[in-house]
Amino acid sequence: MRLDVHSVNLGPSTTHFTPTNKTRLFLDKTSLDTVKPMLKNETVNECQQMPILYQLRQLRSKFDRLSTYTKCRASSSFTSHPFLQPTTIWTLSSQNGSTLTNLSQEQIGALIFRTIAIRVCKDGAHASLDRVAVDEIVALAKNASISAILTSIQGLFDDLEKIDIIGNAALNSQLTDLANKICKKKRR
Repeated sequence: MRLDVHSVNLGPSTTHFTPTNKTRLFLDKTSLDTVKPMLKNETVNECQQMPILYQLRQLRSKFDRLSTYTKCRASSSFTSHPFLQPTTIWTLSSQNGSTLTNLSQEQIGALIFRTIAIRVCKDGAHASLDRVAVDEIVALAKNASISAILTSIQGLFDDLEKIDIIGNAALNSQLTDLANKICKKKRR
């Protein structure tokens, strides 16, 4: 976190900032004490207890690759609470205390990303998407463009009950379109 005269900047990078001799760094002692044993233990593969979806980075493509679902985000003890995490396509559907009855159309579109991420985090390279889950999301969609993409995803099943997520270029193409639609609307 960077504190500025005019703002607070959270994130891995910052703009319009050049350190000087007067720049001061403040470190969270609790975070430092927590990480010291981890640095000595080569078997550590998780540094923080926080919901999986908040550990995934924001993307708009490559949803058919296992590396997309690598948990790679972490926060300090100050900012690890989900309310202080950035909104991504993985977490948009659960923002602002949303329930299925009051979701925006973008949040409904984001439900499929949440569903897919949970499956991949649980089953890895063997993760599959269930037709029933997609049908339920499609039934909620009312926005023509989001509904059209979700319907196209539905069409990928043909007469199957499940389709692979990893290595599925056709699914990735539809998800890329959906992510771009959601992110475009979210920025307005």
